[in-house]
Amino acid sequence: MKRKVIRPEKVALCRLCKGTGTVPGKDKHGRSLLRVCPQCEGSGRVKVSGVMEFDIQPYKEK
Repeated sequence: MKRKVIRPEKVALCRLCKGTGTVPGKDKHGRSLLRVCPQCEGSGRVKVSGVMEFDIQPYKEK
């Protein structure tokens, strides 16, 4: 039996930057600096949604 589950869109914290909007990086001289997070574009939040498909099979002992 196959079953499809749809998760509606919601707002969540960005996991890449942990909600700060910045990620550590390096400049061309190797110095540390903070860059705008490429995933949330600096907002610290993202919209997430999903579709999962389950294939459930009976277990038959041999």
